[in-house]
Amino acid sequence: MIQKACDIILLTSDYEMQRRCEAALELDERLHLIARYQGLDRLQNHLGQTYVPLVIVDIDPQPTQLLHDLGRMINHFTRTRFVVVSDSVSDGLMMEAMNIGARDFLLKEQIDEKLSPTIHKLIRINGLGAESPQGQLIAVLSSAGGCGSTTLAVNLANELHLLEQKPTLLVDLDCCYGGIGSYLGLHGNYGIADVLAHSTRVDSELIRTTVVPYDDAMDVLLSPASVHFEAPLDCESQYLGHVLDVCRYIYPWTVIDAPHLSAQSAVSLASASSHTFIVSQLSVKDLRAAQRIGALLLSNGVSPERIEYLVNRFTKRGPTLPLSQAREVLKDLPVALIRNDFKHAEDSFNLGRPLADSSPRSMIRRDVRALAAKLISALGAHASVG
Repeated sequence: MIQKACDIILLTSDYEMQRRCEAALELDERLHLIARYQGLDRLQNHLGQTYVPLVIVDIDPQPTQLLHDLGRMINHFTRTRFVVVSDSVSDGLMMEAMNIGARDFLLKEQIDEKLSPTIHKLIRINGLGAESPQGQLIAVLSSAGGCGSTTLAVNLANELHLLEQKPTLLVDLDCCYGGIGSYLGLHGNYGIADVLAHSTRVDSELIRTTVVPYDDAMDVLLSPASVHFEAPLDCESQYLGHVLDVCRYIYPWTVIDAPHLSAQSAVSLASASSHTFIVSQLSVKDLRAAQRIGALLLSNGVSPERIEYLVNRFTKRGPTLPLSQAREVLKDLPVALIRNDFKHAEDSFNLGRPLADSSPRSMIRRDVRALAAKLISALGAHASVG
């Protein structure tokens, strides 16, 4: 059951739609309609001043345009859940609503029957109260194979735990190889794809029974390739945002290794994440790919404050491009550096242990630890669970 009353805002210019929503909500004393607006500007002003768990948005009569404008608001107010309603629905319209981060799509004819159950499903998440604190999602995107994104994800999650003494979750979205399972020597019968197959029925107990514990520090949702390498399930799903919401309820920090996502899924993941790293090396190919990924995220409304390029295996000497040239290519977003320390990174992988165990005084370990400390400084005040 919902632990506290849920405040709700309705956005519509349709009087009949307003009347039906009010009637449906009045039947449930735990759901409080606190405001009604006709324009996105007033809605945005309200959300900027006060946290509201849920907003119902009538996207008629121009659904495509309103969804486009709504997407930027959803990216900004990440704790608020948005339900869209319309007179009609098509596969394209449904997919667009899910891509921008809407949590459900209802037909207006379904309001009387489905509005209240839908709200309870979204706010509850098996024990998640409307005002429960949320953990942080850190996405690690890769510009090319072999650039070190999995090494970063594994060790970033471990350092976040060591610095805060709070549990972390690693999610492996690499459907091709399953790098995290190989890195840490983990095996399991189920993984992230099995969770996604349950769509909106995912809850905290399903996550807890599916993760594979590495140690007291980290749990792992294994890649499909780690579970069924010969026939891995697809982990590109419109329900990924919902699954990650549940992870945020359980874990203060969730780090997602996502090296081979489609453009659409990369945008969805970055939109749901507190911070996104785009990992590359100092090569023309990597830097161009990284810049394209960054431009894609920015053009789809992901806030630039939540994106950062990360140049891995940085060295002042050698065959790589100068850092000054890299900064010219990556000038649209900030750039972080991880120094070249290939020997210790390779030792960590071969031993199946994070850098803190295999090479605690190495340069690469110090750089990743500093990166984790920076995230904690920026986001740690909000990284708690209910």
